[in-house]
Amino acid sequence: MPGQAKVTITGKQGLTWQWQVSLATTYAELTTGLKGQPYLPPETGMLFVLPAQQVATIHMTGMLFPLDIVFISSQLEVSGIFLSAEPEMWPVSKAAMYVLEVNAGEAEGVEPGDNVSIYGIQPAAMAATTELIPPVVNVATMLMGVALVGKLG
Repeated sequence: MPGQAKVTITGKQGLTWQWQVSLATTYAELTTGLKGQPYLPPETGMLFVLPAQQVATIHMTGMLFPLDIVFISSQLEVSGIFLSAEPEMWPVSKAAMYVLEVNAGEAEGVEPGDNVSIYGIQPAAMAATTELIPPVVNVATMLMGVALVGKLG
């Protein structure tokens, strides 16, 4: 079972958003994400902890509900956002160290440059990620493989 953390985003206008999240740190967690989940309780989500700052590509293959996707840099700033990503849509890519997925509509108002705080990430979770996936492996390649296996299987 993935670890847990709390993510808080503070906007430029003083607005804040907060979610209790499951951490995706292993290869299996990073490549599966929320695929197949019937729903996500309000104010919860999944935080993908990447092995290094990189272009992260998110695929919605196998998703059953729309999501807001927030890309977060290694400097803990929002580097990009995609609101109301629909199931089965084409991939979305942005440079990130972390990717936050929450229910569609919950990240409305979040903007690039907003500050992010992450509470509860243990150093062991970071070590597990970097041991399993070398930084040179692009998340897009991993997720594309999962999508192809799903279509072939």
